Amino acid sequence: MANSDKNILITPNIGSANLPSIVFNGADNNPITITVLDDGTLSFSGSSGQLFSVSDSLTGTIFSVNDVSGIPSIEVDDSGIVRIAEFSGNVLVGTDVDNGNKLQVAGGGVSVGGTSIINSSGAWVGPNSGLVGPTGPTGGTGPTGPTGAKGATGPTGAKGATGPGGATGPTGAKGINGPTGPTGPTGPTGPAGAKGANGATGPTGPTGAKGANGATGPTGPIGAKGPTGPGGATGPAGAKGQKGAPGATGPTGPTGAKGAPGAKGQKGAPGATGATGPAGAKGQKGATGATGPTGPTGPTGPTGAKGANGATGPAGAKGANGATGPTGPTGPTGPTGPAGSTSYNAGLLDGVDSSQFLRSDAADTFTGTITMGTQLALVANNYGRGVFGLYSASRYQHVWSMGTSWKTNDAGTSAGNMYGLTWTHTNVGTGANQAISGLSHQLQLRENGYLKCAFGSGIWTSGNITAYSDISVKTNLVRIPNALEKVCSINGYTYDRTDYEVDPVTGIMPDVRQAGVVAQEVEKVLPEVVSGKDGNKAVAYGNMVALLIEAIKEQQLQIEELKAITSDK
Repeated sequence: MANSDKNILITPNIGSANLPSIVFNGADNNPITITVLDDGTLSFSGSSGQLFSVSDSLTGTIFSVNDVSGIPSIEVDDSGIVRIAEFSGNVLVGTDVDNGNKLQVAGGGVSVGGTSIINSSGAWVGPNSGLVGPTGPTGGTGPTGPTGAKGATGPTGAKGATGPGGATGPTGAKGINGPTGPTGPTGPTGPAGAKGANGATGPTGPTGAKGANGATGPTGPIGAKGPTGPGGATGPAGAKGQKGAPGATGPTGPTGAKGAPGAKGQKGAPGATGATGPAGAKGQKGATGATGPTGPTGPTGPTGAKGANGATGPAGAKGANGATGPTGPTGPTGPTGPAGSTSYNAGLLDGVDSSQFLRSDAADTFTGTITMGTQLALVANNYGRGVFGLYSASRYQHVWSMGTSWKTNDAGTSAGNMYGLTWTHTNVGTGANQAISGLSHQLQLRENGYLKCAFGSGIWTSGNITAYSDISVKTNLVRIPNALEKVCSINGYTYDRTDYEVDPVTGIMPDVRQAGVVAQEVEKVLPEVVSGKDGNKAVAYGNMVALLIEAIKEQQLQIEELKAITSDK
């Protein structure tokens, strides 16, 4: 540019109504004017209007770059806010080709807070949440493009700080519900109330009177008597004289024939003691005399008063529910990706890795505890469903317990402190507190690990087996007649069971040699204790005691009659 083409015009503000300005004009005659406005703003204008301005205002725009029509394209406020293409125009980065989009980036990606959200190919690689911006007006629905292949899920970005609340905009479409916040922890259980003191023991009832002694049993037969010397003729009984001196002992003669008993005379003076004959054979032991009746039982002392139950500890306060996290604003809609697969692999859901979720469509394993709330039971959908254990014929299997703290050990080699049910086999051992010999596979009831009852091919218990027998539930009582005859018509046997089979797992055959009665024999004389049909008849052995009691009483009556006959002779 030649010097003749240059022109600088300075208009001072001395005695003039015009604003002070400097006009720069080149050969193209497109002047640029720098003007100081009344508010102190330094304005740079072209032939079509203001190009940009600089202001020392503390409450508004301090820097502005405008298009040729004077509409701001870039504005900087006193608060540091930068606005680009607020009213019109588009923003291009790395390109000079305007395709009509508000923001166009070429030759690179876009990062926010150090996190890449759009890669250099234009694909969205950022998180699905965490970018919070004001909700813009809903645009018109564009034509649906083809579904692109789903891109790989990027890591979840850290949650940004919540920005200040803006003015309430128009209500947008309802977003999806946010996840429910986690339930607060359960409050601690209140302490157990102290155990009430035991009631005082009632005084012992007086001892019942002692029953009368039973009659003495008959004396056994006298052993064979040694041979007696020949007896002299019995003279008339004389007056009892003084005791004479013992005569010499004569030799024992052969026993004479026993004469008819004579009249019993007066007791004569004792004769000289004969030589002791050889000891006779020991007589058989006489029958034991009948046991005298049992004296009445003394009255039972009154039961001591039951100690008062300890007060129930207060229930622990329920933990407050965690506050529901606020629903984050809807982020900007990302570009539609290419069509993807219909199968998806999730990363995290509510911060939990998807590999920790329990599947419902395939076999799976969980290590936590499933607690039933309002659900009353786990209900199977057919008869082949239930609770399945881990089989071993030489371990204890946990079936049920009264709490998670009372169980077998994990290896199944010990019943542990089980308060509940275990399943096992005699292969685990038949020593103290193990399995019961002869029951094979067995269900066991245990208290603190100690065996109390077992059910298998028989029943075993550490206590007594009792049956309800109160008079209040009985009527039409009839004593069993001819009980001794009925007992004599049935037999006790030892026998081999024919319905036992070898255990298919252990290969062990149960002990088939047993003792008992035959149901068909018992049924002929006491059908009340026999149940079932031929091939499956059973006997209530405990109820047969009634027959045995009556038979013993009949037999005792016969014994008493024989004793009476014997004593009359």
